[in-house]
Amino acid sequence: MPLIYNKPSFSNEVTFEISNLECVRGYTQLFTALNFKMESASALQLMGANGSGKTSLLRILAGLSQPERGTISWNGNNITDNPFEYFASVNYLGHKIALKDNLSPGENLSFLGSLDHYKPTISVAQSLQIMAVMALADSPCFQLSAGQRQRIALARVLRSNAQLWLLDEPATTLDSEGIALLQKIMLSHINSGGVIVYTSHQALNFGNEFHQQLHLRQSIAL
Repeated sequence: MPLIYNKPSFSNEVTFEISNLECVRGYTQLFTALNFKMESASALQLMGANGSGKTSLLRILAGLSQPERGTISWNGNNITDNPFEYFASVNYLGHKIALKDNLSPGENLSFLGSLDHYKPTISVAQSLQIMAVMALADSPCFQLSAGQRQRIALARVLRSNAQLWLLDEPATTLDSEGIALLQKIMLSHINSGGVIVYTSHQALNFGNEFHQQLHLRQSIAL
């Protein structure tokens, strides 16, 4: 039985803004003059066709890629001025979920939690219980299904004390129960004052008061 989890509230209000962001990959302009602003307790869904730049935008926001031009601001400051403050506040979940096959879920989460700047908010056992995979805690990850591995990757995000979550298709491979759990932990993060930018082909429901959408247009060949 999954635990009911209410995340402790963040003590600070935040703003997150991108201005005139442009991304070019090879000879293709994925997007240009992209702007949005978010505050605490909000979620933004990135929409668009395959190849429109949703994953590229998340990777830029996570610091894994550089934009062609434009700025990213956290609490009114360009993240290049104080990258440590910004990246300590970010938790990114991409298509590659960074689990070692020969380690158990418990071992993976313990190791990944030790890399976080801030101490995790909950224990490994609690996070696995919340995601309803506690019975798999000691099994090597190579024995698990794709959906079970995705739940464990989400348990890593859940443990994080980061205020900004960047989630690329977090519902992928999840069954209906898993999607319901995903919605609960995302809503708990929003209610605590967190900020989420995500992509999803599955409909996720947090209530309109929290939710924005940003539609990316088709890529342009240069």
